[in-house]
Amino acid sequence: MVLPDVPRHRDLAERTRRTAAGVHVLLVADTGSVDTADWAP
Repeated sequence: MVLPDVPRHRDLAERTRRTAAGVHVLLVADTGSVDTADWAP
């Protein structure tokens, strides 16, 4: 899943981390920097 790196999406990522196990998330900032996370139970 690729999402823009904005506070709303970071909050969504934190709230759904446990229920969305197995999803790999890329948060892409306007500057081109990327933050990644693996959601696992």
